[in-house]
Amino acid sequence: MPPLDAKGTPVTSLPLRLRPVVVLGAAVALLAGAPMASAVAAPAPAAPVTAFLLEPAAGSWVLDSGAPISMTDPDVTATGTVDALTVATSGAHAFTAVIAAPTGQHLAVQRYSVSRFGDAADAGLDVSGDGRGCNATTGTLEIHELTTDAGTGQLTAFAATFTQSCDGGPANVGELRWNSSVPFEAFHGVRLDQTSAVHTVTYTAPAPTTVASTNLLGDTSAFEVTSDTCTGAVLDTGQSCAVGVVAHPSAREGTYAYLAFIGPGASALGRVSLTTTGVETAQGGYTSLTPARILDTRHATGITTKTPIAHGRTVTLQVTGKGGVPSGGVMAVVLNLTVVSPTSGGYLTAYPTGAARPVASSINVAARQVLANLVTVSVGSGGAVTIYNGAGSTHIVADVSGYYRSAASTPATDGSYGSYQQSDPWRAVDTRTAEWGKLPLASGEVITPVIDYGADANSHIRALAVNLTAVGAKSSGYLTAFNGQPNGVPATSSVNYTRGQTVANMAVVPVSTFHDPGDGLDYPQIGVLNVGGPVHVLVDIVGFFDDNNLGVGLRFHAMTPTRIVDTRAHLGTTALGAGVTRTVTAPGSVAGDPTYALVTNTAAISPTATTYLTLWAADLGARPGVSNLNAGVGQIVANMTMTGLGAGNRFNLFNAGGTTNVVVDVAGSLDLYPSTPPPPTLGAGPTLDLLRRTPSEPVVGLRTHL
Repeated sequence: MPPLDAKGTPVTSLPLRLRPVVVLGAAVALLAGAPMASAVAAPAPAAPVTAFLLEPAAGSWVLDSGAPISMTDPDVTATGTVDALTVATSGAHAFTAVIAAPTGQHLAVQRYSVSRFGDAADAGLDVSGDGRGCNATTGTLEIHELTTDAGTGQLTAFAATFTQSCDGGPANVGELRWNSSVPFEAFHGVRLDQTSAVHTVTYTAPAPTTVASTNLLGDTSAFEVTSDTCTGAVLDTGQSCAVGVVAHPSAREGTYAYLAFIGPGASALGRVSLTTTGVETAQGGYTSLTPARILDTRHATGITTKTPIAHGRTVTLQVTGKGGVPSGGVMAVVLNLTVVSPTSGGYLTAYPTGAARPVASSINVAARQVLANLVTVSVGSGGAVTIYNGAGSTHIVADVSGYYRSAASTPATDGSYGSYQQSDPWRAVDTRTAEWGKLPLASGEVITPVIDYGADANSHIRALAVNLTAVGAKSSGYLTAFNGQPNGVPATSSVNYTRGQTVANMAVVPVSTFHDPGDGLDYPQIGVLNVGGPVHVLVDIVGFFDDNNLGVGLRFHAMTPTRIVDTRAHLGTTALGAGVTRTVTAPGSVAGDPTYALVTNTAAISPTATTYLTLWAADLGARPGVSNLNAGVGQIVANMTMTGLGAGNRFNLFNAGGTTNVVVDVAGSLDLYPSTPPPPTLGAGPTLDLLRRTPSEPVVGLRTHL
């Protein structure tokens, strides 16, 4: 049985969805009788001896289409098997590819993984050109045609496509052809989050025949047939039928398949080789920032007056060009929003400037309370967001901690943005336990948990998504989450608490590197500083943002805040009693096939007893030992969550004590990248370790004073 991904689906390739894009290239007629690949004797076609290199990586060499090549030392036996061959070109752009079958095998029409010299598992592929050697080739090789002469055993025709990456650099995509009559379709420059325009492939009958079927073969995850007038077509001599094909790349390297035309009795009428490469985009990628204060109505920061904001009024806050957020290419920002001593209870709603105010809340607050909540909000007109005050007259503070990039953001490979990698929620710190001394955090004291997600991931982590909880404070104060470096403490707060209160808030915290002298390895770390009375601290980790170099991940898709649960109106589910777990299905308006998590604002409304809520992906095991928000009797308490989805886009919602109503407002989804509709048929591909990473316990936990 194949492994299951985070949504319970058997994994053999990426479950993608696609959108349209314009593609270069013209329809290519599939001429009558184009042979299927075979080891049976066949006369050498009269086609020109050519080779093609398609979609070369930036800065790499380019092979001229039509450059002459020679095949040397093909080591062909009398039985028609091929163990190794060399493809070489001459001229201005010299090119050589040395191909070898896996140890103990013969080359055949199939797909191979490759290494430079090959072994029992990989074919060998050693590619060089223009004097640039390739010292550590990795990638793929798919042979589309390989025919030999029955009498001499000599190679008569060959066609293959490949990707090759030297020393971990960007992949080149190539098409090698010698005396081959197998045509090919190249889909150039298709964005990873989009679909190509329809490419039409025609079949012209050389004699009266019936096309029984058309089949996509090879790696079909990146191609889709959109129309087909060939299957079942009865054609006279010279008549044609057509198949529409689109490409939706599933990787940043070349992806290959072929479209086969099958005649009566499963006879092979011909086929077309399909090639596509994915173009990186930055859309939905997250950039973490050192938290910066961009609004404080008490000090006229981000606003022109120091007057509290009246009930029913709004603040227009410029976010682009502020606090490290660039002036363009921004989809949404992550803000820690704080309400300071409102004259009555109520709420704030943050939404894109220029849009209608949604039926949703960003933070709920009681009279005279100082309370913070992390929010993710789309950027509106002029690069601004609007904050509506539905509480009494109040001061408002906003600290920006990061932003999600839009389609206008320039792609980069420097780690300046990345994807989200979700983890089963887990508790990294609980100062009430023996591991952390069973002592509350004193004022000025810092804890610095050091995290281990494995050697393959640790160096790529740029920020941790955490839920911070202050428990049993002796007096008022606040917690600040930061990168763990003494000089990295920002002039902002993450959680505000008062005496005796248990309060939680989400934070996306940039990491720094901790070098462990014991094992000589580097690990990501964060810090949490307490400013105020002694307080116990919980740190629950739900995932991390990478540097865009871990392969597949989740990218953010912004939306107008959408309410999917309101138990008061029986929307999504009904009120939850003590110890009750309910499973909620996220509607199609907020979650699709590529959606693996939701960014929400979740609120407990007027519980009858002190309680906490926990949200987690359905179908993924027992309830994790974490909490998302804590609420006292009669309170309305909200917190941002990054909640994973299980099979059918479902998540679980648990209430610990009393009976409470719950509201869940969705600010955006976290979708598999590439995330493009519609989902293709799953094809044979590498097993995907899907998006749920299991960390070790903290490597070390330190308590220090600044």
